[in-house]
Amino acid sequence: MDRSNVDDRLVIHALLDDLVEDGTSFDTTKATQLIARVPITQKSSPFQFRSAWNSSTSQSGYAAGIGQSSIKEDEEKSVEIGADRRWRIGGYKIEHEPGQLDIELMWADTKRDPTGSLCRLTYDPPSGRPSMLYLGEQRGLKLGPLFFS
Repeated sequence: MDRSNVDDRLVIHALLDDLVEDGTSFDTTKATQLIARVPITQKSSPFQFRSAWNSSTSQSGYAAGIGQSSIKEDEEKSVEIGADRRWRIGGYKIEHEPGQLDIELMWADTKRDPTGSLCRLTYDPPSGRPSMLYLGEQRGLKLGPLFFS
């Protein structure tokens, strides 16, 4: 978060923890503070693709005083298409656009109960007053060798 200092990040993280702690209700005062503190983000790309792989290269030749030698390098390469512009604060990814805050727990796949790992806080943009907290859970879809999450 380039427009926010460390203290703001810690406060935002504490507010997020309080907000998603109890799935049945939320404190509107804390939600209002969260809405005011999280900067508006640019819209992320609707489709994102990431791929990573390892490749190894080797070179061989004659080194004076040593003889025949070879150098092997392992290199990790990756490609990313689409932009993920969400803020990362603590263990959360946050996308803020006027009227809604989308919150995702980064390590949701490690929880036994995935409820609350994905939520949306809606609010009235002119007043900043929160109206509803929607809870969801992230699921993956596997089609043969392809995995979508």
